[in-house]
Amino acid sequence: MQIIVLGMHESGAEQVARLISLMAAGPGSGGHAGNGALAATANAWRQLDVRRLNDRALTALGKSWFDCADLHLDEMPKKELSELRRTANDIVNSLDGHGPWVVQDPCMSLLLELWRPLLAQPLYVLAHRCATAAAQLVRERHGLPAQLGLALWERYNIAALSGTANCPRTLVNYDQLLSDFPAAVRRLRSDLIDLGVDWLGELPKGALQTVQEGRPTGLNASGRAAASRAQRRLEACLCDRSALNASPPAVSAPAAAVLKHAGERWVGQRWLFGLLRQRNQERRGLRRKLRAVRKQAIAAGAHSQALQDAPEAGRSRGVFVIGCPRSGTSILSWALATHPNFWTSKESDYLLRLFGEYRLQSAYMEAYERQDGGWLHKEQVSFAEFAAMMGSGVERLFDSRAGGRRWVDATPGHTQMVEALLGLFPAASIIHIVRDGRAVVNSMLSSRFDTQWASNFDAACESWVHYASLGHQAVEDHSDRVIEVRHEDLTRNPWFVLSRVFYFLGERTSQDAIDLILTQRINSSYGNVAADDIKKPKDPSAAPTRPWEAWTEQQQAAFAGIAGATMRRLGYDGFDDAPTKGQALSPIS
Repeated sequence: MQIIVLGMHESGAEQVARLISLMAAGPGSGGHAGNGALAATANAWRQLDVRRLNDRALTALGKSWFDCADLHLDEMPKKELSELRRTANDIVNSLDGHGPWVVQDPCMSLLLELWRPLLAQPLYVLAHRCATAAAQLVRERHGLPAQLGLALWERYNIAALSGTANCPRTLVNYDQLLSDFPAAVRRLRSDLIDLGVDWLGELPKGALQTVQEGRPTGLNASGRAAASRAQRRLEACLCDRSALNASPPAVSAPAAAVLKHAGERWVGQRWLFGLLRQRNQERRGLRRKLRAVRKQAIAAGAHSQALQDAPEAGRSRGVFVIGCPRSGTSILSWALATHPNFWTSKESDYLLRLFGEYRLQSAYMEAYERQDGGWLHKEQVSFAEFAAMMGSGVERLFDSRAGGRRWVDATPGHTQMVEALLGLFPAASIIHIVRDGRAVVNSMLSSRFDTQWASNFDAACESWVHYASLGHQAVEDHSDRVIEVRHEDLTRNPWFVLSRVFYFLGERTSQDAIDLILTQRINSSYGNVAADDIKKPKDPSAAPTRPWEAWTEQQQAAFAGIAGATMRRLGYDGFDDAPTKGQALSPIS
């Protein structure tokens, strides 16, 4: 028996597959389970090979799990399709070697044409849940617009019903499984037995808790998008199980249009997310290697003097202001520089070119791990010592111009190399300034700069997501050395925010800094006529209020789709750009 659990993302399919596995492997199971044959496949629903193959198939078609308006295997190159079928057949044969099994992957619903010919005794379990709840979860957990979530819910369920026509199958309502667990389990067990599954046992203790692991919390029913008439009709047929006997409908025209639009607009975001995933994997790999090298040095007792001494001893206590372009890095750095103990100048792009893109970490690892034993390895130079020494020359260059004061550098690009900055300048502090993404995007498009994000709306949205996510992650990873402030808080209550910043930097608050924020804006994108006007200070009272309200509906939808999840992660609930009047700001920490 080959059990395939189908269902869209966030519809409970994973929990249903886990429940069936628990029943199969539980005490008292008859047949195969009694002989322990299911022990190796009790967790087969986790089969990563199935998910990797489905991802590979979608990629070969130029699609993804959310860009799936039209999927036709015959459009795939024949060689690639033959290879996929061979690999799928190997996976099925491997699973069959363990007796009955159960697998689950949301994309199976879309790719049954690939899998169905390979299955000798398939039994399909279609997991579903309330359409609006599934769409809201997709929005909150994956950052996709609610209307796209509803269209995906319709697409996946219709694909599952169409692909399993005339096959043994049953339905499981995940909402009912959560609300009345015993009754729903009895119904599922009865359906499986009627379909020929004779090896189910009793559920172990804690099964309900296992199924509830995927239960969402804090869903707001009033904030859900409204399902269409076709979607409500399909949901009713799934709930009363009449969908098992009726011919599945085609995807409704409105849902098809939403899916087509998503495929056209989300290509850029897929590329961006792929790049971010790749960089995060590289960063994690380098961190693991660095930890291993440090452990080897400690185990050998080969501590250099630099390891024993505090790396920040005698170093300059510089300040880096980071953040997305058009987020206020300039005004914050110049406000700090009004303090008698600080100094600033132009942006220093050269650090990004010298040490960005993990060049610092890669250079160290390549030199340290030479097969013939390099100088760094022989002299037991730690990465902390190596990075600090590399940064000491730059530090002296900054000091030579700062005239004894603490230097401040405000280069937005440094947001992409925080790990390197922390190593290069062990006594420096970092301030991440974050601004409402809509204000940033509007400022980017009004800046007239010669860069992609200044002329392309989607590129501006994606750039804000990229920078804001990296900066916020740096705060979470290094809260002792990185602090985050909001541009909205800074302009509304500069005394409070600057007091917090100067406290973090170990200095007294400067009234001059507060006055600068109250009276000037630097490098602002409003009120510009001539090309050089952007360099002139502006009156804050002349700044436009909520200019994004003049965006087209398409632009607003594009921003919500690309940047909505990041806005919520950063605390812009409901896309409110700042605390309302009288609402308390964050306390000093």
